Formats: sequence, C-alpha cells, structure tokens
Amino acid sequence: MCILPGGKHLYCFYFLGVDLNFAPEHILRRVAGLGEVKAKAIVEHRNKHGNFVNRQQLKKVKGIGDSIFKQCAGFVIVRRDG
Repeated sequence: MCILPGGKHLYCFYFLGVDLNFAPEHILRRVAGLGEVKAKAIVEHRNKHGNFVNRQQLKKVKGIGDSIFKQCAGFVIVRRDG
C-alpha cells in the first residue's frame, strides 16, 4: 500500500511486484535497476502518455534499455483491471 500526500492510500504493491501505473516515484526508485532518475522518468512518461499497457513499454521511457529492463522487469507489473 502506498500513502500519498494528503493521507490517501493507494494499493500499488501486489504479490507479483510494483504496479507501474500506480506506484509513485519514491516506490519505483526502490525497484532493482531503476533508482531516482529512472523512477522520475517513468512517472513523467506515465503522466504524458497515459498508463502502461504492458511491461515492454518501459523500454520507451528515456534511459531504460534492454539491460535496465532485464533488471527491473521481474519486480514490476501492469494490472489490466487497474
């Protein structure tokens, strides 16, 4: 569960990983291979282009190529019903 500004709660942790469409930057930066800069880029990409449809779309985020994708792919998910 994520606690957002204003005390709102949002579930972004699941048994299979961190949801790319809901996790805030401070959670994403803890995912293997991401860090602060790439987490920020993911949130900016999501805000500009809308929700991710699948994990492969991470490769469209500036700074995330095959190597970084391989490091983080096992720790992130994209829920289809969220």
